[in-house]
Amino acid sequence: DLHSPFIDFKACNEALIMHKDADMLILNGDIYDGYAMSHFDKIKDVDFNVELAKVEKFLDVVTKMFKCVVWVGGNHDLYRFEKFVAKNCGGMKEFFMKNANPMEYLAKKYNNVIVVPHNWVAIGDVIFSHPEDFANSEMKTVVDTNMRFGSIKHLMPDPNYKALIIGHTHQLGRLVKNGVLLMEQGSMCHLYDYKFQRPSKNSWVKGYAVVEFDKDGRVDFNKTNVYITKD
Repeated sequence: DLHSPFIDFKACNEALIMHKDADMLILNGDIYDGYAMSHFDKIKDVDFNVELAKVEKFLDVVTKMFKCVVWVGGNHDLYRFEKFVAKNCGGMKEFFMKNANPMEYLAKKYNNVIVVPHNWVAIGDVIFSHPEDFANSEMKTVVDTNMRFGSIKHLMPDPNYKALIIGHTHQLGRLVKNGVLLMEQGSMCHLYDYKFQRPSKNSWVKGYAVVEFDKDGRVDFNKTNVYITKD
């Protein structure tokens, strides 16, 4: 959760340097905020080009550091665009979805960025997801998300997945439930202006998740964890 233009580059730099030996970077949704497409009333606007420019600056760095960058869609960077197109583009909806998706637009510059056109992806026996639903109770969002994936297990590449990592909540946590490792990965962005004006119940936590696989490509519970940045 970078939410460009609100990216905390200092926190990102700390995490990237700490784990520069990783094989892959998963961007688990909401990489840009889509502030200009929001239906919420706002006193000031943010130029969408500013959001995209900061994401491009970020991608310029990470695509040189990692062999592969996987960008999973979130409720801001994917579904906010889809809803905007559905509401405003009339008979040109299909054209805009195919030719004006900002995620695809940004990714085409790089040969090692994979865009996931929905809000989850399975890599080995781990699911990375950016759910739309949110629960205020600690770790309930990831528990509820795990229950939802249970309903489509028969359609998944590995129905016996062993870990689920989610974005969206801006909270940080880790637990094992019924043999599945569940983690909420935190966020890497500054507070928006409205968060100062109308504080919510839960404080945002700046952090990220690191997933390690063993030699057989299975998730290693002992080496997979969430981290809080020092910033």
